[in-house]
Amino acid sequence: MNFKLKLLNIYGCVRYHVYDKLTQKRCKVSLGDLMLHRAELTFGQLMATSRYMDIKAYCEKGDDSFKYLNAISRAQYGKHHGDGSISNLSFVNLIDSYKKNGYLESSLLTVDKYCNMIDGTHRIGANLYFGYEVLSARMVKRTSMTGLWQTPDQYFRTPLPSWVVDDIMDTYKTLQKRFVDSGNTLCCLLKGTFKNDSVSLISDISVLANVLNIDYFYDSEGCPSVALIQFSLMQPAYKVKNGKLFSRRAAQLEKLLLKRKQMFNLNVDIMVSKSCIEGKELWKSIRE
Repeated sequence: MNFKLKLLNIYGCVRYHVYDKLTQKRCKVSLGDLMLHRAELTFGQLMATSRYMDIKAYCEKGDDSFKYLNAISRAQYGKHHGDGSISNLSFVNLIDSYKKNGYLESSLLTVDKYCNMIDGTHRIGANLYFGYEVLSARMVKRTSMTGLWQTPDQYFRTPLPSWVVDDIMDTYKTLQKRFVDSGNTLCCLLKGTFKNDSVSLISDISVLANVLNIDYFYDSEGCPSVALIQFSLMQPAYKVKNGKLFSRRAAQLEKLLLKRKQMFNLNVDIMVSKSCIEGKELWKSIRE
């Protein structure tokens, strides 16, 4: 890299750092908001899953080879990286800190305006393993500097072995099931008559979102009177509103369902969570 290019890179980093400081907003995010599957696996989701796998192996088997961290490092930076390096020692220190102190809320993750991870994949991996669902974050008012954080494409331009990708995807799918089973998803709660001969709000949601699970609850006559739909969105379009994560797309979905309710004269209450934190609250409320 020549001197002029180095200066341009330094200028770019400083510019984005200043911009982020001026525009960032703090909020709470859940693992579901960060890790639920969207249209495709994001770069941050791939990295956080690989960190989780290494932490699991270290804590449960005493395996400090960190084979996924090091395989990814070698693919990206060359064969001399990822062989008991300083990054491995830092990773051990992070894991041991979680064992001793748990998750520190003062440790902020950085996410972009789409809630894609920019910084903090090691900590997200640790939170996945140690079971801390809600994290503190700062949302910056931009996408990542290079745009690479939205997809894992850059790693498929490197000699990353397919066994690494296969293992990560298998674990990622297992994590998706865990989010559904624990209620850590976006949720829609319907109470009342949510379908008739002309319309079914369940069918409408299935078109507007990626439905992950539906639970029905029945009245004394055996008819479904409540439906809890867990879902994810291709593009949640998150923002921070009153210190909370807020999905603009989930809000649009709720308005569409309310419009359908009015058009077809349905006697139903509709509640749609605007984040996975709210989704967990809806999920718990119907089970208590």
